[in-house]
Amino acid sequence: MNIAVGRIPRRCRDEISVWLQEQRFTHFITLTTHDPSLTIEGARGRLKQWDARLNRALYGPKWAQKRDELVWFFAFLEAPFSNPHWHLLLRVDDSPVTGKLIETRTPYDTVKRVWSRLAPAGTIDVQPVTDKIDTELVDYVGKQLGSVTRYTSFVTPDEFR
Repeated sequence: MNIAVGRIPRRCRDEISVWLQEQRFTHFITLTTHDPSLTIEGARGRLKQWDARLNRALYGPKWAQKRDELVWFFAFLEAPFSNPHWHLLLRVDDSPVTGKLIETRTPYDTVKRVWSRLAPAGTIDVQPVTDKIDTELVDYVGKQLGSVTRYTSFVTPDEFR
């Protein structure tokens, strides 16, 4: 596999997969736009707005001051040239700094409300991750990482901060 021809080495994808499996996530989320005219930059912009609005809805107007409590996610862009949508692995309920368990909120209603305002024609799927994340789920969300376009489009935690 050669990066020059638009592919990412398998080793890179495998290392990301292993690392993700070592993390703890509380939800698997799919955010669709149903807007084939949306560019990669537009999809990233919409996800950035979603991140800010979701954190505001969960943590209040001074959410940016609560860096250790904000939602933490990896987002993977799928079908960027035909039906751009995001698959996210998200952690919403604990503080890595304080170790304090934050009030667990079922994010489905909040995710739906926030995404519906940004992508009225879009759909939302929120699934709880009740146990350690498995290989199949990591492979599913990261299946597009072999392409340079998709590899450079995935969003890491705190990237929008």
